Amino acid sequence: PEVILACASCVEQFKKDLPGITTRSLWEVMAGLPLPENAAPAPAQLALHDPCPARHDEAMLDSIRAILQTLGQNLEELPLSGSLTRCCGYGGLAAQANPEVGDNMSRDRAEETANTLLSYCSMCRDRLALANKPSLHALNLLFPQNGRSPNDEATRPAPGISDRQHTRRVFRQQILKELWNEDPAQD
Repeated sequence: PEVILACASCVEQFKKDLPGITTRSLWEVMAGLPLPENAAPAPAQLALHDPCPARHDEAMLDSIRAILQTLGQNLEELPLSGSLTRCCGYGGLAAQANPEVGDNMSRDRAEETANTLLSYCSMCRDRLALANKPSLHALNLLFPQNGRSPNDEATRPAPGISDRQHTRRVFRQQILKELWNEDPAQD
């Protein structure tokens, strides 16, 4: 079976460590599908930030741009993007190894544009939000939350580890109930 991965780091690791497994990025898959019915571009121009693990994945770089073009999103390409993209401060766990260096990397990237940043990596989105930069994830445009505008999402603070764990738990319970018709209370 093919493994479809939303995370650029996961795609990179699977290709490197498990070359016998067929993998594709979520963005490659979505580029070949119609846009979701409620997908909508942000009203303002966004600056596209590529995650550093996507640097050498031309299919992923091309796919996200094709999706955003189909969506009609007005994009600014940062000078260091695509195969030359800069790290948001999360890569190599820079922020965990040396918080000051990680914070400087996030701030430097955030200061490259006056526009809201758009990434397709949740860690990039959150690192840039920690630098007080309005930041969106591409899924915010493709699957907007009920009643939340892109501006609301762009100013959402980065979650902490407890928030991430809670969100995963709630999501898992929702999937068990709605997709697999299982009682999450039995888990």
